Amino acid sequence: MVKVPVELLAARSYRAGDAPPATLKGLHRDGKIRGDAAERKGIIIVGVNLTFDPTWLFLSLIPGGLGFVLMVIGKKQGRWLLILLGAVFTVYPYFTETLTMLVVVGLSLSAGLWMAIRAGY
Repeated sequence: MVKVPVELLAARSYRAGDAPPATLKGLHRDGKIRGDAAERKGIIIVGVNLTFDPTWLFLSLIPGGLGFVLMVIGKKQGRWLLILLGAVFTVYPYFTETLTMLVVVGLSLSAGLWMAIRAGY
């Protein structure tokens, strides 16, 4: 979790050498919040869950590439279902946080794609 003061979300209007305005009390020139400033009102907690697991990053390239290929083939053949599934394959890795979920969702989408193609779509 990253704590960001509300005042910092707007553009700063003072130079680096100047003292910060009174509204930024508790925020030092190095940008760190010190003292009890973090407990005061005006702090927004931004929760960003980024994953930098090399295995997850590498495996997330596979459905992205597959989705791109499905969209190109679907556009050439005029098959809307392939375009839609290609978009889903391209986007879903952004919403899976763990390696297990990435694989499970990918396998279920692949099974759905296989059944759709077998059904003639």
